[in-house]
Amino acid sequence: MKLKPLNWDEVRLVDNYIPTLVQRHFIGFDDSLTPPQWWEIQYIVPNETKNLVKVMKLARQILRNKYFVPIVVAKDGWVIDGHHRYEAAKMLGAKVVPVQLAYSKYVRPARENPRLDVLSGLAAEAIKAGSWKNFLRDFSRDIKHGLYWHVTKDRFFEIDPSKGPTDASSMSDGGVGVGDLMFTSDLEHWVLYYGASRPYAAMIDVSSVPGSAYRQVGRGFGNEFYLNNAAEAGARVVRVVTTKTARRIDKKYSESLPQSEHELRRFYTHVTGRKT
Repeated sequence: MKLKPLNWDEVRLVDNYIPTLVQRHFIGFDDSLTPPQWWEIQYIVPNETKNLVKVMKLARQILRNKYFVPIVVAKDGWVIDGHHRYEAAKMLGAKVVPVQLAYSKYVRPARENPRLDVLSGLAAEAIKAGSWKNFLRDFSRDIKHGLYWHVTKDRFFEIDPSKGPTDASSMSDGGVGVGDLMFTSDLEHWVLYYGASRPYAAMIDVSSVPGSAYRQVGRGFGNEFYLNNAAEAGARVVRVVTTKTARRIDKKYSESLPQSEHELRRFYTHVTGRKT
């Protein structure tokens, strides 16, 4: 069945729900988007393959319902959210599409290196390290890999200034304070230790927290970190998922990490623009 061409004059743009989505899926992105603007479709850079049947279904919905949610892109056109909408608009013969820009505080969107969006947490660590030597030390010794978790029994876990650092735990060397937070880059260790008593994992974004503010804790439970006054320091919960989902996310992230010092050095140079 041939679809009729899309006429944007007949379509209204819907208020975008994407800011929350961007926060949940891209550590390091802030929650603001530019107002909708019109881009020629040739400048949009898709980076996922989509199901043709779903695209066709969405194209029909756009024609029938006459509304469209703007595509969220990085400043170079790299699609952050809206691959199906992009393909549907293209299928309907659109020459221009409405977009909104989302900016990352730390990652230069780079179509030649799609891993940067995935590794935006690590990119934040590279920026905060201040030098290649410090970044290498943080990465290899302190295991600051950019993706951090707090395993919890609370499905709706939030960083609460009135509560302690974990659900029911303490540091072996003391110093526990109300409003503090413990988190880990070694999710597997925590999941195995706590088991069914903590079935959820909160993804913690510390991209706005100075690297010197969170230190590794030697309790023997893997790569743990302790942060005083977490909310005030700028830490936030990106999303809370089951530990099963968290392990899948963590595994995929780990597979994307630089696997050698040479690769890590290239990553650092690309992100910071500094020579090593």
